[in-house]
Amino acid sequence: MSIVDRQHPTRVRFTDAQGLPEMMPMEGSTIRFQPIPKITLADCCNLKTAGVDNTDRLCTLLSQLGESIGEAVGDYECKELLAEFQYAFVTFLMGHVYEGFEQWKRLNHLLCSCQQALTTYQQLYNDLLMALHFQLKECGVDFFEDALANDNFLITTLALLFANIEDHAGEGTGLRTRGAKFRMLVEKRFKRSFELPDDTA
Repeated sequence: MSIVDRQHPTRVRFTDAQGLPEMMPMEGSTIRFQPIPKITLADCCNLKTAGVDNTDRLCTLLSQLGESIGEAVGDYECKELLAEFQYAFVTFLMGHVYEGFEQWKRLNHLLCSCQQALTTYQQLYNDLLMALHFQLKECGVDFFEDALANDNFLITTLALLFANIEDHAGEGTGLRTRGAKFRMLVEKRFKRSFELPDDTA
């Protein structure tokens, strides 16, 4: 069955039930993205009483990134996280790797749904706004319609980020000003509103 001829046009052992080739990555060649900490039962209880704040999960992720050097969470871990954020975007946009899109989506959601972290990791969020600015510049104006299609997660997560910056960023840090400018640029370029829906409606 491994011989290809007129009677056996494909190698059966290399195709699936639909006749499509089985594309298996070579051992050691898969992309090893950092796993994102999951929400625990205690976190779910906290979310109901205190609103959505994933700062604890972000701190856990930053601690995991720093385990290799055995130091407290600092600038190194924040840069590592942003590097993975950028790498996931590049593998999705340029390499057409779906797992890159999924990791970029997970990191977007985690970073945009933190409140306390906006004051704890101000430089991280300043750098995040810059990274998002240049990432979205690489996307066409139809990005929200075509690339992400139905129930667009990025509209929701960016709206959450802008609301969190407005409500929780410390005064005098410059983060509110940068967030407002970035919001204006994105709304103008993509002709989208990034207002959170009114829960009372």
